Amino acid sequence: METRIDRLESYFASLARDVGRIESDVGHLRARLAGVESDVKQLVQRQERDFRVLFGALMTVAVGLATLLAKGFGWIG
Repeated sequence: METRIDRLESYFASLARDVGRIESDVGHLRARLAGVESDVKQLVQRQERDFRVLFGALMTVAVGLATLLAKGFGWIG
């Protein structure tokens, strides 16, 4: 009976160590996830800015080409 209790105590001590390691790993993962969230937010902000610049340039080119076509066909002075 005593050996069975010793084995159970050993098992639960091992289990407690494993749970401690898992909790530590989860803490590290949470910290890394916070860093990833920050990086993703910065990436989204950069993409929005790049899209606005690209869209503005595209609209400028479209209006410029429309003006050139209108002048070429004599639609405007």
